[in-house]
Amino acid sequence: MANEAFDRVLIRSKERPLSSDINTLQSQMDRALREVALQLFTARAAGGTETPGTTPSGFIGGGLKVRASATPGLSIRVAAGLGFLYAPGDLQTALDGVLGADDLSKYKPLPLLVETTISGITAGPPTGFRYDIVEARVNRVAGNPLSRDTLDTVTGLFVSGNVNKTLAFTLDGSTGVVTDPAASTAALSYKMGINNGAEPSVTAGYVKLATIYSLNGNMVGSITRANIIDRRDVLVPYGMMPFSASFSVPSGASAPPTSVLLDAPPGIECVVVKDAAPSQGRFTVYLVGGALTGARGNMQGEVVQAFTAGEFLKLQYQGTTFGTMDTAKVALLANAAVAGPALAFAEGTPYMATSFGLHRQVGGTTTESASIPDPALVAVQGFLQRY
Repeated sequence: MANEAFDRVLIRSKERPLSSDINTLQSQMDRALREVALQLFTARAAGGTETPGTTPSGFIGGGLKVRASATPGLSIRVAAGLGFLYAPGDLQTALDGVLGADDLSKYKPLPLLVETTISGITAGPPTGFRYDIVEARVNRVAGNPLSRDTLDTVTGLFVSGNVNKTLAFTLDGSTGVVTDPAASTAALSYKMGINNGAEPSVTAGYVKLATIYSLNGNMVGSITRANIIDRRDVLVPYGMMPFSASFSVPSGASAPPTSVLLDAPPGIECVVVKDAAPSQGRFTVYLVGGALTGARGNMQGEVVQAFTAGEFLKLQYQGTTFGTMDTAKVALLANAAVAGPALAFAEGTPYMATSFGLHRQVGGTTTESASIPDPALVAVQGFLQRY
């Protein structure tokens, strides 16, 4: 069967190829690349089986992450990058009437080449709440008309005229704002909800990028980090993302962890919080970024300082939790006295958190101790698995 992923079109020596041969060749190459991405980003169905799970729609790194406007105002930014939408029912042939210009892959690209701003958003209510969403769809557009000579099969003459020369998938230039229950139409769309109502549903054929949560007047003049919940599935090979972080934990009631260096895909954030200030002996590492529904994961770590005099420091694992931030958690991670870096998050933001205790081990005895180097230098490694 022709026009399958990894097929090649054979154009023989002295053969006069058809335009459909060249278009089919391009379609097959594109389809093969997307097939690789589909296989790479599909995780197993569950931890107890070797079979693959549902192919996720999602985004690579920080691609299409929704951020606050660069200048205060009722607008948002959508980061440049790449995502994929799994759409097995969207299989197209002869696009724009061109034989061989097909889109037969189930995995549809969502490329955004330049950071994009969506404006024209209505302020949130001064009291009460409102849920908005940001969503995206495939933007398959034939354009870039250029003059070409085309054979008129009736007269046998070539006639000059404009024809579309590009089949583009970029989302750039297609933004819009609608109010629920209206359906989105633009490739990048901001859908405003109803005051004190439910979060808008995702328009058919779209994938959710973010929830914008307005509460008691915190979105009257501008949209900030405190309003934005990242809802993207972050695509990583087989659903497993390794990460590591290093930081120092000093003592002092107002001495937060510092030098938080994170090695993880772009779009992922890390906050370290002291659990019992002023002691630096207990702390929690928070990992934030993207949807974490159905995720599992763990962290482990070590104290960087070398052991001395027959004793050494170790990190005692206290446990890992997955959850969504409530009012207290939002305030904790924004508290510059105990959190490093102190960051604003919206209520409802998903997170993964692991707590640790610093202990001193002498011989076979391990005890929690405040008698540790100040600051304590710590390295943490872990993984996040999406099923």
